[in-house]
Amino acid sequence: MNELDYTQILPGFQPIIDVSHGTVVGHEVLARQRAVDGTLQSLGHLFYAHKGHSQTLLQLDRHIREMAVQKLKELPHGFISLNISPDWINQLTAWTNTPLLQMLKRAEVDPNRIIIEITEQKGSVETIRNVVKRYREEGYRVAIDDFGAGNSHMHRIMELEPDILKLDMKLFKQAANSGKHFDLVHSVSALAEKTGCQLVCEGVETIREFEFGLELGASWMQGFLFSEAQADFVDAQRFQDQISTLRQQFLSRKIAEHRQQSARDLLIEQQLQALIATCQQRDDWQNIANLTGSDIIKFYLCSADGTQISPNYEVHPEGIRSNHSMVGMNWCWRPHFYQLLANRESSDQTLVRSDFYRDISTKQLCRSYVTQLNEQQFLFIDVMEPDES
Repeated sequence: MNELDYTQILPGFQPIIDVSHGTVVGHEVLARQRAVDGTLQSLGHLFYAHKGHSQTLLQLDRHIREMAVQKLKELPHGFISLNISPDWINQLTAWTNTPLLQMLKRAEVDPNRIIIEITEQKGSVETIRNVVKRYREEGYRVAIDDFGAGNSHMHRIMELEPDILKLDMKLFKQAANSGKHFDLVHSVSALAEKTGCQLVCEGVETIREFEFGLELGASWMQGFLFSEAQADFVDAQRFQDQISTLRQQFLSRKIAEHRQQSARDLLIEQQLQALIATCQQRDDWQNIANLTGSDIIKFYLCSADGTQISPNYEVHPEGIRSNHSMVGMNWCWRPHFYQLLANRESSDQTLVRSDFYRDISTKQLCRSYVTQLNEQQFLFIDVMEPDES
């Protein structure tokens, strides 16, 4: 590693925006070097390419953090977020009074104005948990960064109980652009919601990524769509007009989508009502009218305890096929199954539908509908839904 010119090294501050208010709530501290032309260049590559020079990097890391904490007095409101690598945490021999805690105490910083951000890719869970506990005892909030990358696992979040969860940037971008990680990212969003974590999307560069962040329920975002890291703090109100416009665009799109879905639901219900009427009049299910062109995937009969008493009647372009492989199976363990039955018993609706789910065998996005044909028989119908993932 070449000798670093510390006179040109400084913290860069990237604004973190609360999109529900449109205001800057904090800034993430990033390592930057001022180039000859005055622009700020990232030093992140040093931490990835020169891991063997741990002491040099540790010195650089601490230098950046100390400069950022000293500059905090220039920020009227909000917090700064300081990155801590698990590599440094794993080198600690005691976590009751870490170098970071000592530095923050010397600076007499209000803990409410600091977020400690740990990259959650590796490291001993026990060690990280002890350090997280110690930081929180001192009143500091803790964020897990890059969640979903490397060796990240859901159970580690349950162990660490962070205040803030930052999605891995690559994972977020792939999911936002209809990548294969779409469902995974939604499950992380649900985990954050259930555990009371503040979800943050970083690396937001496009309107599509911004809107996807809103769909995930992330009220905090950061990225080049708003601002890159700068040498000075950004005014809290700087992005309000931009955020207001983006939110309105998002709202208009979701209203249009909802209206389109409502129109589709009406057409689906008309298909289902026709099928129900046919089923109520037929004893010979093999002769049910062709449903070619329908969104119906299959339908079948179950008893009230969840036992399938008919074959699957599977809809194909050339007609309906009977699949007897599921006869006698009991589906009471499926969440949408017993929810539908419970709702049916307490509802006057002719049809009750499940939430969207992905079929185990076909991997197709669908919904299930249920209605009661008579005292003994429930008709279940699986309907295909457009898959946006």
